[in-house]
Amino acid sequence: MKHWKYQEEDIVETRHREEYIRIYEKIFRDCNEVPWTIVPSDKNWYKNYCILHTIVKELSRYDIRYPHAY
Repeated sequence: MKHWKYQEEDIVETRHREEYIRIYEKIFRDCNEVPWTIVPSDKNWYKNYCILHTIVKELSRYDIRYPHAY
């Protein structure tokens, strides 16, 4: 069961909720040319796996070669 961390500043931040939602929606509306990857964040190990998997998959598209060791 999840135990949420509570801080007094959270009350102040909830007053900005509508603004946050509006900005969040604007980002996805105006930045839709980049392929987005939705990353689940409820498990840290799985979040890290998804991020690294996406990076490795993207980098594999390029012909990257290591320099010769002398």
